[in-house]
Amino acid sequence: MSAMLQLVNQQPERSPLQEVQSGRFDTLIQLGESLEQKLACALAWIMQLRSENERLRTELMQVRRELMIRETLLRNAAVRERELRVHFARGGQRQSSGSAGL
Repeated sequence: MSAMLQLVNQQPERSPLQEVQSGRFDTLIQLGESLEQKLACALAWIMQLRSENERLRTELMQVRRELMIRETLLRNAAVRERELRVHFARGGQRQSSGSAGL
C-alpha cells in the first residue's frame, strides 16, 4: 500500500497535456512494468489534468468578470457621450440665439 502511495505522489516529468499532444500517452501507459504503476501514472495525470482544469476555470471566471466590467464601463461611456452631445447641442442653440440679439 505504501508503495502505491509513493507511486501516486511521484510527478511525471511532463504534463499530461504535453504527453497527449506529443502522442506519447498511450505508449507510456503500455510500457509500464505493472498494473499498479500504470494506475499510479494514470492517477497522477488525472490529478494534474484536474488541477489544470481548475486553474483554467478560475482564469476564465476572472476574464469573464473583467469583460463584464469593461462592457459596463463602455455602456456608461456611451450614455455619457450621448448626454454631452445633447447638452452641447442645446447649448450651441442657446449661444447662437443669444448672439443674434447683440
